[in-house]
Amino acid sequence: MRRGCMLVLLGAYLLLSERVFVHLNSGGRGLLPLLPLLVPLVAFLCVGLLTKGQHLAFLQKGRFWLGCGLFAACGLLLPMLGILLAGYEARHLLAVFDGVLPLSFVALGYSICRAEGPRRMYQLLFAVMVVQAGYALLQFLGEYGFWRSPLLTALAEWDRSSQSAYSEFYVLSDRSTGTFINPNVLGFWAVGSLWVSILLLGGWQRVLGLAASMLTLALSQSRGSVVAAAVSFGIWFLAGGGIGLFRRSASSRLRRERLRPIIGVALLGTATMLGCGPTLQSLGGMESLQRRMMTGASVLTGGVGQDKSLEARVLAWRRATTFLADSPSGTLGPPQLRFGSFIDNEFVRIALQGGPLYLMAAMCVLVLAWKGLLRTRPESQVLGALGVCIAVNGMTALPLASPASAVFWIVFGAALVPARTQEPSDD
Repeated sequence: MRRGCMLVLLGAYLLLSERVFVHLNSGGRGLLPLLPLLVPLVAFLCVGLLTKGQHLAFLQKGRFWLGCGLFAACGLLLPMLGILLAGYEARHLLAVFDGVLPLSFVALGYSICRAEGPRRMYQLLFAVMVVQAGYALLQFLGEYGFWRSPLLTALAEWDRSSQSAYSEFYVLSDRSTGTFINPNVLGFWAVGSLWVSILLLGGWQRVLGLAASMLTLALSQSRGSVVAAAVSFGIWFLAGGGIGLFRRSASSRLRRERLRPIIGVALLGTATMLGCGPTLQSLGGMESLQRRMMTGASVLTGGVGQDKSLEARVLAWRRATTFLADSPSGTLGPPQLRFGSFIDNEFVRIALQGGPLYLMAAMCVLVLAWKGLLRTRPESQVLGALGVCIAVNGMTALPLASPASAVFWIVFGAALVPARTQEPSDD
């Protein structure tokens, strides 16, 4: 029962974290998401109290403190200091969840995998992959007029109302968002689910998970996520994850399980593009995708001036570095409120809030994750690949601040469980 509650909560968070909220007259945006509040509470009850502290052994591991503890501590303490020292209002105390949530997801991932192994948790992630891909496809079909129905109209209205609740100036309909409110978050989720499919799922679930992840990535039209997927795959392959499959010491079973799905989905995608290319190019959504990719590619030859969105981001980054030169300790509280601009760069955002200390804590997270690429355990390799994705995607987005980052922290918790550790179920 306890682990069932944890799994249900994780699934609900990955699907509805930005959709379930209440309106408050707080003087700010007036929006309070509910699921981010429930995650720490359930983690405290199910991992801390009901196990009588037996599943808190990860707190004794140096890897936890280097890879999560320092980063979570900064995310927890900085908003408090912002209220005490920088004049932030009391309502900004909710920003402490930037530190509380990573710790909670690590605890939940560790507890579930220690109790009964990771199988049920990976099945949950697979189910979320399918739901996100299906919902993203429905958004695409409804937006470009391929399917008309009262259901799609109601879902489109739900999408618009959810996005406008966060910002009336940021309502997108030409790109799929899944059950998130931002297409870039959906893109980062797709990359994470891609690595979970390759390394943690098996059999038909691996094949379907790969197909769902690639479809989701295409529908999100997230250029940063596409680049992150390509770079992470190349680094994973060269670091030994892919090359290792061709060594004599690698078992034939491992080659079949890892290579066949990747090659099969790649061939299917290539055949689809070649066989249905003219038809796909005539679709409105494909035209938008091609335009975004071509604009992104033109930056490599013509500079950031070729992309107005990227040019505005670079200008904001330069302003941020000037601000840091005058205030090296950062804003302490949420930086967008003091800086007066939204920063679409994870590293600039972190440095802007907490200065060198917070940035060093974030780099510790990534470096420890990257070391997993040199290990043979699947969870460690997924962690390493996702660390590369965060580094690449974080140049133009905020992956660590998005709800899709829960996958990274959940797998982090699973990787802290010693191999073959499993306790009898008490459900």
